[in-house]
Amino acid sequence: MKYSQLSKKFLIEPVLSMSDDILEGLSELGNRVNQKSENSGKAILHEIGDTFLLPLDSIKVEPQVRSQFNNIEELAESIKNEGQRLPLEVASLDDSTFLLITGGRRYQAMQKIGVTQAKVTLIKMPANQANRIASQLTENIQRDDLSALELAEAFNELTTLGWSQGKIATSLNKSRPWVNRYCVLYNYPEPVKKLLQDGITSDITLVGTLASIYELDPESFSLLAKRLESESLTRAQAKAHLDSLTNNNKNEEKEKLPTNQQELVSHEAYHLERPFRMIRPDTFTAKVKAKLVNGDYVTGTLQLDRYVQDNNSMVWILTDEKEKVAVDITSLRIISVDI
Repeated sequence: MKYSQLSKKFLIEPVLSMSDDILEGLSELGNRVNQKSENSGKAILHEIGDTFLLPLDSIKVEPQVRSQFNNIEELAESIKNEGQRLPLEVASLDDSTFLLITGGRRYQAMQKIGVTQAKVTLIKMPANQANRIASQLTENIQRDDLSALELAEAFNELTTLGWSQGKIATSLNKSRPWVNRYCVLYNYPEPVKKLLQDGITSDITLVGTLASIYELDPESFSLLAKRLESESLTRAQAKAHLDSLTNNNKNEEKEKLPTNQQELVSHEAYHLERPFRMIRPDTFTAKVKAKLVNGDYVTGTLQLDRYVQDNNSMVWILTDEKEKVAVDITSLRIISVDI
């Protein structure tokens, strides 16, 4: 065999053998590339606190405490020109779906201008619906973005879910009387709440006075509501009208008192000669209604096991919300008694 043939034999075979190794390596590299390509289509797992871009259609939206989104067009224009400044807060439902916790107004604005992805921050899923409502309330109250009726409806939902007014106040870093005024608002008659709903007024104190007037005289309320809509009505004017109605009612009661001896005897028999039986004080329950200093009304039961040490013209009641409050005797009205 010639040298040239030997060189071909011994030089080409190692090269061919090496080519097989290279091909095997290239094949493994190709498998890794393909695997990476497949994984690239899957959602990246983020940790709590991460801020990242998320397709808008991956965000699920449930009813928010804020039902009225004002100035959406203005916010949408701002996002269009300047970009999204604050991220939405979302919680993970699964690898590719997220629940919107806060940022409903920004979400609506981005939808309006056709934004396909939003900057979001991943937070821990609230333990329950009540905690989710509280999170939304905290964000919106800080920006003073919620209407009085939205607060009233949110607080009512929280109390329905078992939260006390005290717990709501603590969660929002507000006082209990502040929370109570909106809880009371929820139970106002619809014609009274409509003043807030239609934007005729946003004065909660004035609305509370008008609610008291409605209880005494719906016709007077209607006249004052029309006056408020067309002209103006101050708190002092509404309070003066309420005082006038209250005094008139007292005078009407006085007019019902007997005026002659025969009527007096009948009157005394009615009040003094009623059948009775002795009871133990701890078995007596009086359902009462009382007025707070902010003009709101509360209902509850009279507490006979304590007294107000520094003011003998006040008594304690246990409200329907299970809060013990001291109220002025002059504002107290007994609704019913039981033993």
